[in-house]
Amino acid sequence: MDTNRPPEALSRRLAQTFATKSYTSLELHDLREVFRTRAERESGLRFWSEATLCRFLELPEVLGVGPVIYQMVTYLGAFPTSGSTAPAILTLEAVLIAVTLLTGRWRKVLKARGWERLVYESLAVHDRRASQDKAKDEQGTTEGADSMLGGSEDGRQVIEDTLHEDLNPLEDTNGDDLTLAAMKALGAVSVPHHESTTGIHRSIIPTDNLLKLIELLLLIAPLENQESLADYAAQLTDERVSELHDTAHHVLAAFGAERNLGITYHIFITVISSDLPYLLDALSPLFEHFVFANHTSPSSAAPAQSKTSPTQAATRPVRAILPSSSPSSSPSSILTPRTLSHLSFFLKPHSTPLFSRLRPLYSGATHGFSMLSFETRVFKWEGPTILLVSGTSLPTHPSTSRERAFADSVPPSRLKSRPRDAAASSGSQGREVLFGAYVSIPWAATHKSCFGDADTTLFQLALAHAVFRASRLAHDYAYFSRPPTSPAGLGFGSPPPGAGAKGRGMALGPVSLHLDDALEFGVFTHLGEGGGSFRPNPSTGATAGHEDWQERFEVDGLEVWGVGGEEEAEAQRRAWAFEEREAERRRNINIGKGDVEADRELLRMAGLIGQGQSGGSMA
Repeated sequence: MDTNRPPEALSRRLAQTFATKSYTSLELHDLREVFRTRAERESGLRFWSEATLCRFLELPEVLGVGPVIYQMVTYLGAFPTSGSTAPAILTLEAVLIAVTLLTGRWRKVLKARGWERLVYESLAVHDRRASQDKAKDEQGTTEGADSMLGGSEDGRQVIEDTLHEDLNPLEDTNGDDLTLAAMKALGAVSVPHHESTTGIHRSIIPTDNLLKLIELLLLIAPLENQESLADYAAQLTDERVSELHDTAHHVLAAFGAERNLGITYHIFITVISSDLPYLLDALSPLFEHFVFANHTSPSSAAPAQSKTSPTQAATRPVRAILPSSSPSSSPSSILTPRTLSHLSFFLKPHSTPLFSRLRPLYSGATHGFSMLSFETRVFKWEGPTILLVSGTSLPTHPSTSRERAFADSVPPSRLKSRPRDAAASSGSQGREVLFGAYVSIPWAATHKSCFGDADTTLFQLALAHAVFRASRLAHDYAYFSRPPTSPAGLGFGSPPPGAGAKGRGMALGPVSLHLDDALEFGVFTHLGEGGGSFRPNPSTGATAGHEDWQERFEVDGLEVWGVGGEEEAEAQRRAWAFEEREAERRRNINIGKGDVEADRELLRMAGLIGQGQSGGSMA
């Protein structure tokens, strides 16, 4: 084993390994051509600048994400010695290593965990002085944090509240296995584990940097390998930029960004693993552009970043990711492209992205807010479905007769609303909320037991992102109960309506969503101790796993989308057609028309006579 190999030699050797094992000869040729035709030269060295990288990737300047991506790439380009040698000059070898890591092609060479840790390191601000002063470990931690957070009292409090959890390397279950695996594959001695761990636990991701990255990921979530980002950037009107910004803030809230000045490693890994497992997936098709040389032609005269005006037509029409509305229906008021991108961060049915796989089944605005209308359009869909409900939070005390009637149908609220900021914590009303559920099996009418399985998932998208996975403690996943069941309604996480004693109202589960039978009001409950059909949110961000809160709201919009294609749609049409034929046949049974023997035979087949019953006179 070579213990004296310099870092530059290790990176060069790793680049050679990636080149031979992670790419075909054609892909490698394209990547080299992409680099060569755009590279700058200085003192005999060919490299890419930040402007060149942003121009090639066609990053929209309006998002201001260029410096964040450049920091990521220059850190990853120094792998596997990024901790000591980053940022790297973007030579061909460094670009190849970064592209291999960002596209997931490294998995063809290295079998290890730690990709999320590497992404965190590439985004984080590190305090190297503190990590070098082992004799003043605790003092160095606080001073290093102060330097990253501006030396404020708030900054010191952040460290006291969060960083102390990161200082124990035994709690790092993600680990730096990827770096260690790379070092082992190269036959080199790796950085000591304690030194590596100490460095990462004295770092944070600046909140604004993560916000900019999330905005980009929301935009490019539908992107495919050979699609141009400029086509999506051309759609960025001021209104859509504002939507991106608002949605990104909702996602960012899962990291506790509203009350922390930066995101620590512990928080980042916890939220990514539990709430946003597919957040980083969109980076792969973006960087796959490096192996499609004909996708973007070099242009030295192009601006540093994409400045395409929203009024200019895109070079190609953007691929439709939502089905076109029929002439009789209105465009979705809830499932916008940004909302769909948000859903793709944590939902991937059958390991396949949601884009271009959703069909509108029901919309309250189009089909009416009634459970009968809901049933006739959602039932008999054989694939998974996604329910989305938007609303406005209700005042603490009901102000109308309808609000009072709803309040009487559910247990008295003794919980505060979910905190998002100071205004939310003070119990202000009129906030917009957005909840939803993923149901993996067909809907069914509920009588004595609920339907659903362990893949059923509850979630909140606004004001803050949170995901509530199914629990094994109970199986009250979903219910649909029409009158005369009392109280009627639909929801998730509670026992079937009417299952308890009459007159007691609806029994709400510890983590549950309930809509009344008029689809006019709803309530989401979150008890931190759990114990029901859905687990409390484990995020260390805005919704701490042990917090109790409840959101009562007036329904503004309700939609259900089916996951599938024409095959599932045709199967649903056939099922309803069969149901209608059977209903018509039952209505047209020819009885009492003079043929006594035929009538008796029909009654005997129905079990009404022939077992000791006379059936009455048929004369």
